[in-house]
Amino acid sequence: MTLTNIDHEKQIYCFKVFYAFLVVLLLRMNNPCIGCSEREMQALLAFKQGLVDDDNSLLSWGREVQNKDCCQWDGVYCSNHTGHVVKLDLGDQSLQGTISPKLVELQDLEYLNLSLNNFRGSQIPDFIGSFSNLRYLNLSNAKFGGEIPYQLENLTRLEYLDLSFNGYSVIHAKNLNWLPNLSGLKHLDLSGTNLSDVVGWMEAVNMLPKLRDLILQECNLPPPIMSSVSVMNSSKSLVRVDLSFNNLNSSIFQLLSSTHTNLVHLDLSENNFAGVIGWLEAVNMLPKLRDLILSGCNLPPPTMSSVSVMNSSKSLVSVDLSRNNLNSSIFQWLSGTHTNLVELDLSWNNFTGAVGWLEAVNMLPKLRDLILQGCNLPPPTMSSVSVMNSSKSLVSVDLSRNNLNSSIFQWLSSTHTNLVELDLSWNNFAGVIGWLEAVNMLPKLRDLILSGCNLPLPIISSVSVMNSSKSLVSVDLSSNNLDSSIFQWLSGTHTNLVYLDLSGNNLIGAVGWLEAVNMLPKLRDLILSWCNLPPPIISSVSVKNSSKSLVRVYLSYNNLNSSIFQWLSGTHTNLVELDLSWNNLNGSSIPDDFGNMSSLAYLALSGSRLKGGIPSSFAKLCRLRELRLRNNSLSGQLSDIIDILSKCAQNTLEYLDISDNHGIMGSVPENIGQMSKLESIWLEGNSLEGVISEIHFSKLFKLKHLGLSSNALVLNFSFDWVPPFQLGEISLRSCKMGPSFPKWLQTQKSVSFLDISDNGITDTIPSWLWDMSLFSMDLSQNQIRGTIGNLRSEFPPKLNVSWNQLEGPIPSTLSKVLLLDLSNNNFSVAAASFLSTTEDSSLTFLDISSNHIFGELPDCWIHLKQLVFLDLSNNSLSGKIPTTMGYLFSIETLRLNNNGFVGELPSQLKNCRSLTLFNLAENKLSGSIPEWLGASLPNLTILILQSNNFYGSIPPQLCHLTRIQLLDLSMNNISGTIPKCLKSLTTLTQKGSSSQAIQHSFFGQYLRGGFFERYDDEAFLTWKGFSAKFKSTLGLLKSIDLSSNKLIGEIPSEITYLVGLISLNLSRNQLTGQIPSRIGNLQELESLDLSRNQINGRIPTSLSRIASLGKLDLSENNLFGKIPIGTQLQSFDDAYGGNPLLCGAPLPRTCPEEEKGPGRMCW
Repeated sequence: MTLTNIDHEKQIYCFKVFYAFLVVLLLRMNNPCIGCSEREMQALLAFKQGLVDDDNSLLSWGREVQNKDCCQWDGVYCSNHTGHVVKLDLGDQSLQGTISPKLVELQDLEYLNLSLNNFRGSQIPDFIGSFSNLRYLNLSNAKFGGEIPYQLENLTRLEYLDLSFNGYSVIHAKNLNWLPNLSGLKHLDLSGTNLSDVVGWMEAVNMLPKLRDLILQECNLPPPIMSSVSVMNSSKSLVRVDLSFNNLNSSIFQLLSSTHTNLVHLDLSENNFAGVIGWLEAVNMLPKLRDLILSGCNLPPPTMSSVSVMNSSKSLVSVDLSRNNLNSSIFQWLSGTHTNLVELDLSWNNFTGAVGWLEAVNMLPKLRDLILQGCNLPPPTMSSVSVMNSSKSLVSVDLSRNNLNSSIFQWLSSTHTNLVELDLSWNNFAGVIGWLEAVNMLPKLRDLILSGCNLPLPIISSVSVMNSSKSLVSVDLSSNNLDSSIFQWLSGTHTNLVYLDLSGNNLIGAVGWLEAVNMLPKLRDLILSWCNLPPPIISSVSVKNSSKSLVRVYLSYNNLNSSIFQWLSGTHTNLVELDLSWNNLNGSSIPDDFGNMSSLAYLALSGSRLKGGIPSSFAKLCRLRELRLRNNSLSGQLSDIIDILSKCAQNTLEYLDISDNHGIMGSVPENIGQMSKLESIWLEGNSLEGVISEIHFSKLFKLKHLGLSSNALVLNFSFDWVPPFQLGEISLRSCKMGPSFPKWLQTQKSVSFLDISDNGITDTIPSWLWDMSLFSMDLSQNQIRGTIGNLRSEFPPKLNVSWNQLEGPIPSTLSKVLLLDLSNNNFSVAAASFLSTTEDSSLTFLDISSNHIFGELPDCWIHLKQLVFLDLSNNSLSGKIPTTMGYLFSIETLRLNNNGFVGELPSQLKNCRSLTLFNLAENKLSGSIPEWLGASLPNLTILILQSNNFYGSIPPQLCHLTRIQLLDLSMNNISGTIPKCLKSLTTLTQKGSSSQAIQHSFFGQYLRGGFFERYDDEAFLTWKGFSAKFKSTLGLLKSIDLSSNKLIGEIPSEITYLVGLISLNLSRNQLTGQIPSRIGNLQELESLDLSRNQINGRIPTSLSRIASLGKLDLSENNLFGKIPIGTQLQSFDDAYGGNPLLCGAPLPRTCPEEEKGPGRMCW
């Protein structure tokens, strides 16, 4: 073979090799993923097997032929070179369960994101530390729990670590010794992790030379120790620091300002820097700082030296110093050299004396966003109004909740022609009649908020002056004094309006409101709640909004009728949210046309007097998320309703409320358990019956609120049932699930409200029930036995265990709750042992009535000033009423009746000026009736002093009780005459009542927030001869009972002015004279008892005109003559005995001949 042939063969060989390489390369280019290995696929499938995937996010993960290549699975990414899995991105996929250790097979993994899932408190797997190639790890908001595994120290290549806000069971760390090994880390976020025990957290951070982003928000961080402050991060790498919501002190400023000169973003909000007077000097030493957030830090006013030291870099662009204790000196610092400032928020500082605040603002030429909400700002001076911001830079201004006047409009409308957003809400502009002209002079204004400003009616000229730019997009003028003229302004040229809120204005006369709305073709959000809107007129109903633009319509609490349905169902098929609650749709049924609103997600028709059933067309509402139909007169089988909703909304419905429709009946269907998106079920107050079992909840994994109260339901679950949900609110009143406490409640770790009253429970209270972190617990109306025992130091702020068979002592620590009802049990304890306290209490409601509480009341009430309701009735209390009860300044209901109190009423009680109900009946109190009862208690509505030993005359000061409805002084030793001034009892001179019940509402505060609570007063009184309890109708009752005393003299004629009286009892006294001739004026009387006196004369003919009279007793007097003929009077057989000179029906004695025929009128 020649040399030439050899060379030729070499060339051919090289060509073949090159050709093969080229083919492989082309194949690789066409299919960049080689395909994952069998080992890695099996690892991923094992990982999937340990998860609950209700949303089918991992549907592509499988063994089928078309799914064999795991590199093609959703969330899985492979290397183009090796085919190994390098990235697993499964954030926000609603995954649950546990992480399989098989996942460790993915040794080439560089990126792992499992954030925004639910791993139900399981610990972060320590084998994650085996992913030696990992550069990105995000396990945030995934509900992990337990301690951070130290094995994370092996992730030496990690650059990004986020373990933030795993709130299911807060993760924690005892130390951060593993952190310095991550020397390449650039981003660290451990927000929401409990680091309270990690005193050396700052040393650990200082050993990360490349760290740029440090986010340790809400970690319970302790203040850094001084040694860590002096150890500097030599790289000076930090650019962004967020240490908000911690327990830091001044040392953090020393650390940050010393070497972190590259810091651009600093957030230390919600730390307590109350004593840090040099905070501003530290800020001035950060030359590149652009964003400064120190809100809610209790910052003191800066010192003058720090104000005069300028930040030479003029770097600050955004400053948030809201919710601190700053004063006007902060304006001096800001306006000095911070000419690059674009965003400024100083809300909720007290700038009462900062008269020059507007001049300072005018010296910030680049300022775009200004927020000074809730600062007690005074009106700007005229000089500052006339000084213009030459840059005209302001785009967004929020000066809400201050003390501004009309001058602010002059400043804004003069040169701020670039203003886009303006919020002046909750200032008092009552006299600013030209406010609308000023608004019209802001040609670029898009968002206008003037709610709660006492705005007067716009003048006609300003209504006719149009905003030529037609720029307004969003307008909120809610809670003012506007009338229909505002519609004229809005509908004139504001055709770009998208959002309109006029709620809380009295638009009762705006008959054309719907025509005005129809002239806003781009309107999406219409909010006209609480406006007294009249029903739309027919012509406006027929005018359609041609754009079909409306998306959200809120018209609740008005006077609308069914004509509103005609307007809505015509063309508004794009509606997403509709609220017509609490209107007068009396007798109307829900229209079928609502089923054509295919986009409807929120529908509220509560309290609108609707009848009939849910239309079958609701089966077409495939996007429905919330349905609120409570407090109507709807009817039908619940199973039919659920069947209709299940046809299309089974996988969308989240909130269902059909409570208090007594016509809804039948059993709860099992298919409600298939509506897997349901978070709230409210079926209370219906006519439901039957058994509820585990099947009803089979797929309700997201259920948070369950309300089945006031039905005839039986809950039958297996003993060891573990529900698939975690409830926050449980309302099962009147459902039967006793005799033992249901064990499944023990699995519910997130419950705040628990009502299992009237459940037929006869058990003792288990210890685990007290370990639940409840806000409210109601165990009343069962037959629960045993004692409460020694409880832990933290209790439900609201606790009701009334109407049980609990006994033994009452733990003194229970007085620390806010609302406590222990009434109608068998507790036996000295009052002093339970009520004595030396610390101020937040207790607002206390009912320990109908027990066996004995002894004298302790003199401790100075510490219980928050009490609104106190009921100690029906016990065995003795001694005098303590004088310190006069410190109950907030008390509205005070019941001390049916005890053994003695002595006089302490005069200090006159300080209880909020008192509405005061019941002292059936004690042994003595002395004269105090004058201060009438002179100092202006709100008194019910006063009951029955069955005591009071003596002396009725003080005329009681006539000052203009709100009194029930006055009971019966069964005492009161003498003298009935005061003629009774006609001054204003409420009793008026017929009818504004409400059936006497309702109270109050606000309670506790460490985690506050709550509003309501209760209705109740009272026992003698009604038509019998003792009766009044509660739901107490507000209708108007009564005076002065019976069983020693009153003398005539019944004053002035008593006939009390035309609102329902009951009048003056029996068993020594009254003389005649029955007032105008007694018939008391047309509301249902009960009149004047028996056992010495009254003489004839029965007035006017008495026969009281048609409502159901009880009459005039017996044992000296009356004479013929009983007047009347529909009622002849029906009272026992009313006239003991008056020997009376005659005529119904008495058997006939009258003498001369009295027959028409009787004489006794006027």
